[in-house]
Amino acid sequence: MKKIKTTLSVVSALMLLCTVFSCEKRDSTDLELNIPVYQELLVRYQMNQKETVAEATLRTIDEKGTRLELKGDSKILCNGKPPQRFNLIFNSHGWKVKGLVDAEFIYTKSDSKSFKNKISFEEAETIEIPASFASVTLDGKTKLKWSGASLGKNEQIIVSLQQAGNGATEIIKGTELLEFDKVFVGKMEKGKAILTVTRRKKLDGFNQSDGINNGQRIVEVEIFKEIEVK
Repeated sequence: MKKIKTTLSVVSALMLLCTVFSCEKRDSTDLELNIPVYQELLVRYQMNQKETVAEATLRTIDEKGTRLELKGDSKILCNGKPPQRFNLIFNSHGWKVKGLVDAEFIYTKSDSKSFKNKISFEEAETIEIPASFASVTLDGKTKLKWSGASLGKNEQIIVSLQQAGNGATEIIKGTELLEFDKVFVGKMEKGKAILTVTRRKKLDGFNQSDGINNGQRIVEVEIFKEIEVK
């Protein structure tokens, strides 16, 4: 079992993310047409709200390349609509709609080049927090067995516990049992908290790419529940 743990304030987390993943961006109008663009596409199904969130990040060359802000002739549409927002931290383009819908992305690099890719709800694997799970204890002994099909090789669970001013996030691979140990709950206080569990799946195949299989499709299913910290 592999785990990556962080217990950070929101500000510290954002600073760390910018340091690790680099917030550098490049204007797409400065990009020569012969330079390939890597497409990073994500769809998150928020089950409580019955909403679909879509995100697209474009990079130069490959997954480690500089993020692009699309301008000029370059654009990306999701289900025929332009982005509703541009995330300045991750330099990603985003959409949110009511309902659990499929997402079709069309990235136009230039007048002569465009690429179409799709992520559907049928490709996602669902996850549930049992109704009986209502609390987490500060002694670090709480365990949660979530409901759903077993994790596949390209899947992982992201569990987050948030209170006002306090938060913890853990990324877990290959296990159906979530353990809230003392490191995870270390900064929590007694009282209400929001538990969020996200199932992330990296999908096989990329329909149309700028280069050979030059992109990735990710689908997430997210569910949350208010619980008690004791």
